[in-house]
Amino acid sequence: MRFVMILAFFLLSGPASAQALWQEAARVNLAINSSMRYASDQEVWGAEDYWASPKESAQVGRGDCEDFAIAKFFAAKASGLKARLAYGR
Repeated sequence: MRFVMILAFFLLSGPASAQALWQEAARVNLAINSSMRYASDQEVWGAEDYWASPKESAQVGRGDCEDFAIAKFFAAKASGLKARLAYGR
């Protein structure tokens, strides 16, 4: 079995207060979690492994763990948070 680990790191630094940054990160997290439900790549795309863009995930409203991480990364960047996406096997 192949394990894929996706980590979305929110690097919360900058001129705004730490509390405001955490609140924004929580807002991004809730927004993505509320707009999508978990589904395997096989179920959504008919493929063993497919990394959907945030636009694709939003259109179908479903995705697997890396689709959630990718969507959260881009949403965090768009909201002004400093974010990094790390991938490892």
